[in-house]
Amino acid sequence: YNSRTKQQMPHDIQFFFFFLANEDRFSLEIAVKNFKGNFLIIHGSEDEVVPFSAAENLHSWAGNSELILVEKGNHTFGAKEPWLDFKLPTLLNTVVNDCIKFLK
Repeated sequence: YNSRTKQQMPHDIQFFFFFLANEDRFSLEIAVKNFKGNFLIIHGSEDEVVPFSAAENLHSWAGNSELILVEKGNHTFGAKEPWLDFKLPTLLNTVVNDCIKFLK
């Protein structure tokens, strides 16, 4: 059950057995440490889903990363589904601009 979206998101036991059989292939730490490119990690200071320590871990594992903490940003940086507006929320717009700067 996803408490944010209120969706049922079942995972059958086969997923667990597949994970156990291939655990090294699903290690985020190993994948990040082996990645040779640049990382941009953006995290909201008020993210209710993912703790900031997860972003800090990624940043410490990556050889070349930039970590941006968005003050007052939640997990979706102010956006929600369904999005019916024509403008992005202010915080999400800031994140998009940070991504564009990083890609340039």
